[in-house]
Amino acid sequence: MCLYNPLLIGTIGITTGIILLYNNNNNNNNNNNNNKNTIITIGILSLGACLIHYNLKSEVHTNKIIKNEKIIITDSNENITDWNSYLNIDNILSSKGCNKGQYKELSTETASSNKYIEELIEEFNNKQDYTYLWIRNTTILNNNTDLDFLAQNINKINRPFILITSDGDRSVPSSYNNTTVTTILNSDKVLYWFTQNYDRTIIHNKLKYMPIGLDLHTSRWFIDNTNTGKIEYMIKKRMEQTKKIKNKILSDCHLSYSHIERKNLYSTIKNNDTIFFVDKCVSFKGITDLYNTYQFVLSPRGNGLDCHRTWELFLAGAIVITKTTPLDNMFIENNLPVVILNDWNELNENLEEKLIMWYNTFSPLTSVENIYPKLTFNYWLNK
Repeated sequence: MCLYNPLLIGTIGITTGIILLYNNNNNNNNNNNNNKNTIITIGILSLGACLIHYNLKSEVHTNKIIKNEKIIITDSNENITDWNSYLNIDNILSSKGCNKGQYKELSTETASSNKYIEELIEEFNNKQDYTYLWIRNTTILNNNTDLDFLAQNINKINRPFILITSDGDRSVPSSYNNTTVTTILNSDKVLYWFTQNYDRTIIHNKLKYMPIGLDLHTSRWFIDNTNTGKIEYMIKKRMEQTKKIKNKILSDCHLSYSHIERKNLYSTIKNNDTIFFVDKCVSFKGITDLYNTYQFVLSPRGNGLDCHRTWELFLAGAIVITKTTPLDNMFIENNLPVVILNDWNELNENLEEKLIMWYNTFSPLTSVENIYPKLTFNYWLNK
């Protein structure tokens, strides 16, 4: 029998947090990867209200310090009158980081030389208004990575900074050399380390989540041959939304087995009549239209822990259904509309009832007011 136990965890101002434990059995396990409870976080906000967080670190905006004092991190949504123009190519979350320049334009699997990283450090040192350094992760486990070279030269950096690592599917920090990781975390130059695919193999107050965000670099997914065209189309479709299909789940992830998890998912649910399976690959416009048509969409991990599809679905106003990974807390702590399962077989049991419950729980979190700020770099860098 499934038990639903709502636990009130506190009220701060106008914001209420509820944790709903969806128990598949009575066996509790504290291991993040084998947790027997699906944790669902519900964030309930009063109409017209917003979350206001305070932090003593500097606000980061286009790699410049805005002010070095106690600040309001999240802008009041009451001051935003045009959500159509809120997201743009300069602020939207993407896997290539928020830097501009030649280093960003290099392909994901480019392994830089020690000399190249030294030049990045020199550029940073010469620009006193810069507050962060972005370093490419890559997917291939090279013997010498860009991060290795950064760690070896970290004492050449002339002031404290925020480190961001993304662009690549490796799990972080487990895939990196222990000496590199220890050097970075122990350095008084590193204020925080925000990383894509944070696997929580090390829990440290400097280590923070950085989502993969949108894919704005793969040209075959562009619209009108540009990434700006892609963004504009996704926003246009979101703003045109009326009603979504709520009694079915959309699946297109079975069309690409980038990870064994996707094959396992399909073999488990392929005979489920409540799931609509896209029968062939379609254009990005076509899949964006579908994402905006269905309320629930499957998004298992990709080649890495995080997946571009998940963040495209947030922009489309969908509720994501996925399986537990080390990224669970990234979704839960930020009130994102994600149903986290322990086993794909849960989709074959009482699914119609679950869809109703999940809709009632998560549909308030799909609002533009909740989602759009979380699709920007500033939101995550100021966590």
